[in-house]
Amino acid sequence: MLELPPESIALILLLLISIFRAIQYLLDKNARLVGAASSGNLSGVLSLLEKGADINHRDRNKRTAITEAVIKGRQEVVRALLVRGASPNMTGEGGQTALMLALEAGHHDIALALISLGADVSRKDDSGATALFMAAEAGAGPVVAALVSKGADINAAESSNGWTPLFAAAQNGHESVARFLADKGAKLNVRDNAGLTALSFAAANGDSELAQTLIGKGAGVNVRDNDGKTPFALARDAGHKDTADIIRRAGGTP
Repeated sequence: MLELPPESIALILLLLISIFRAIQYLLDKNARLVGAASSGNLSGVLSLLEKGADINHRDRNKRTAITEAVIKGRQEVVRALLVRGASPNMTGEGGQTALMLALEAGHHDIALALISLGADVSRKDDSGATALFMAAEAGAGPVVAALVSKGADINAAESSNGWTPLFAAAQNGHESVARFLADKGAKLNVRDNAGLTALSFAAANGDSELAQTLIGKGAGVNVRDNDGKTPFALARDAGHKDTADIIRRAGGTP
């Protein structure tokens, strides 16, 4: 067994300590970067980046500087990070990107900034939902338009219910978004896992304006769900006489 002189052992130990401290310092800088981004401390973020902090560092909770800035609505920090090379497409918990987190938090201005600066508009989270689905669900018309203009799949269905963005808009009563999606080629008669269509949702919710819009765009008035119910029957059974009458006049039957 090789025996090293005491002075060599001491040098090796000093080297190991230096390496440990360097790693610790770098990790500390990265952690402080995430914290600075979260608090909206733009000057702190820029200073840490100049000192070598990893702009795409992801902590043990899968948080990055940009995802923290997005969640807290720190638009200036988000832009600064993006123009300096932060990835908007790294995923965190649930497979959500920064764009999805912005929509979930209701920061539509930040979502628009992310789209304009290269966020992937086609990415799906762990439930199969896209950013377009989330924007339609929220009724965020400008974000929906921006996503479609960038090539987002207008008919991509999420996994749990088989809902497309049109379903998300219809379920939540966002008539203008549903109309826009229909104009851009959304499939009107797609059935979800329960056999329901977007018109079925409008009927069950008593949303006469949306029902009229969907029928005007060509939605089938007699598509039956898995229980055999047509949109007319759903509206009638829910007590929505006005909506039921609209569907009946368009040829809807029980």
